[in-house]
Amino acid sequence: MTRHIADHERKGEDADRLRAYVEIEKAEKPSPATTALQKKGRGADAGRRVKEFVRIEKGREA
Repeated sequence: MTRHIADHERKGEDADRLRAYVEIEKAEKPSPATTALQKKGRGADAGRRVKEFVRIEKGREA
């Protein structure tokens, strides 16, 4: 007994669907440049710089 015409598999449909999901997933992820900046350290004197900016903002000069 042969299959009905609607029961046959469609070739390429799964690959197209997977490609669409991959494109959506790529769009939702941050770019490599963004993740590199997030991982980058702020440096040893970041706290010192903040203190200096606060001091200047309050009106205390050196």
